Amino acid sequence: MRFSLRLLLLAVVLALPGCSSLGKLWPWKPPPKAERVRGANPLRIGVVTLVNETQKFVVIDTGTRPVPESGTALRVFGDGAETAVLAVGDISRRPMVVADVVKGMPRKGDVVFR
Repeated sequence: MRFSLRLLLLAVVLALPGCSSLGKLWPWKPPPKAERVRGANPLRIGVVTLVNETQKFVVIDTGTRPVPESGTALRVFGDGAETAVLAVGDISRRPMVVADVVKGMPRKGDVVFR
């Protein structure tokens, strides 16, 4: 009985395809490398906390994120659409930064990205 069990086990092992032939049955290809597209992964800067419509500037709360350098262009999004373009000003006191409105009109609560 032991001999027939060993013989059966040997027959099953020999009948199974090896690792090299499995690639022919189920070809595995690594996923293509994603191309790095400029601006594809915007960096979240913060949230608009104050809007001054007459003097066209906003105050952005950056939270724990680093404050962007003066002159940096920022994009503001609200309700799934771009609402404004900003330029970071010289005034900043962590975690708040002041930015001038270049185009559009942001609203309080809009999210700011670089």
